[in-house]
Amino acid sequence: MDPLRAVAALSVVMFHVYQYEFVDIHQSAARVAPLRLLTVVSSAAVDLFFVISGFLLYLGVARSALSGGPGRSARMTLLRRVVRLYPLYALIILAVWGVTNTRLPGVWQDLVLHLTMTQIYSQEYIFWTNGPAWSLAVEFHFYVLVALSMPVVAATCRRRDTTGGRTWVLLALPAALLVVGLAWLTYAIVVAQTPVTHWPTWFGFLAKAPMFGLGMGLAVIVVRGARIHRRSVRVGSLGLAAAGSVVALAYGTSGPADQPSHEWWHLVYAATSLFVLAPVVLSSAGPPRLLTWRPMVFLGTISYGIYLLHEPAMRLLGHVGLLPTSGANTLTVVAGWLLVSAVAVAGAWASAALVERPALKLLALFEPDGRRREYYPHLVESRRPEARRHPAEVGAG
Repeated sequence: MDPLRAVAALSVVMFHVYQYEFVDIHQSAARVAPLRLLTVVSSAAVDLFFVISGFLLYLGVARSALSGGPGRSARMTLLRRVVRLYPLYALIILAVWGVTNTRLPGVWQDLVLHLTMTQIYSQEYIFWTNGPAWSLAVEFHFYVLVALSMPVVAATCRRRDTTGGRTWVLLALPAALLVVGLAWLTYAIVVAQTPVTHWPTWFGFLAKAPMFGLGMGLAVIVVRGARIHRRSVRVGSLGLAAAGSVVALAYGTSGPADQPSHEWWHLVYAATSLFVLAPVVLSSAGPPRLLTWRPMVFLGTISYGIYLLHEPAMRLLGHVGLLPTSGANTLTVVAGWLLVSAVAVAGAWASAALVERPALKLLALFEPDGRRREYYPHLVESRRPEARRHPAEVGAG
């Protein structure tokens, strides 16, 4: 999955460079038709992130629940996500906010919202400090939801005697996310006709819930043992993914992207993601060779840092005059993408060694069930009331 995340992250970098160099992306897209592809690729890439996250997080849940085992505790599941993702996230938010707010107290509301990952509820601050961080806030909402539902899912599955019964239990949460997300989009698009510029509506957890649901459903299919054995089927799946992308591109090129109905196409992008993931996770022959290529694997391991760091890198390069904001064309966008990507990759490589990997060692502070680890259990025993009572008193009692 990591190399796929790297491809998605670099696609988002390309779009944001394009967005930076062309201030009005809707008008510029009409003038520079080949670059209109970036709006579709970027949207599909973010939806792919959500589908992958739903798949990976629910895969372990589904595997343990289907076997009837206890699995990893909900507390430890959430702790692992927090330790893996939050330290770098918080460090970048604090650094960027500190640089851009030169006088205290600064825009402290923006800082609080980002550190608590609640900026997706704010029309004003959702894209401040670090714009791509909104997707991390959405993902953390999903992590909390899965962690809270894990005990219920595991307990319900243990009461089912058949594999089929447990499968239906596992599919309940993905189905609920699909239904709730579709209901939200239907209300926002058809009933309320919410403007596309009302960011909390379209960039909140409810709008993205179907993407997580699709990934979770794929995880259940994998756990049930479904496999693609024929290479022709695998190639055919990739062909369907390409066809879906062409349809989405055709609409994105000619359709009104500033209309609420355009949001339906995120479901198309998410469904297309399934055709990209299925040949990888269902193939009995192993993943495609490209995803095991060493440079791709390396980029995949630092893809989280690339995604978080690319906008600060872009803003810094623009501040020193290395990214144009006027007279841009295809060549300048490609050159800017290479430059921003190089800086983001270098920063992500350093942050992986200095922040992400050391932060994972914090998990040693906890037991496998998520409880705080006690390094001196004999001292704990000695502090208990029973341990302090005189042996004669214990015997008399």
